[in-house]
Amino acid sequence: MGKIDEIKEELNYLKVWLGIIVLTSIGLIGWLLNHYEISSNLKIVSAMVAIVILTIAIIIIDKNIKKKIKSLKDL
Repeated sequence: MGKIDEIKEELNYLKVWLGIIVLTSIGLIGWLLNHYEISSNLKIVSAMVAIVILTIAIIIIDKNIKKKIKSLKDL
């Protein structure tokens, strides 16, 4: 497998994980908006921490995708 094909496969893999994390974040935000009045403080804080962690993961994966795309341009 050539270097270009390898980078394309890595990009596809990263895009799949990015989609999963984005959907998880959206679901968690939706849950938080619907249940903030009836949930315990621990659940609310845990959901907020999870949203922050997922947002950081989205940013990291996005940077990795951009770096891979740039490396494709250089080839």
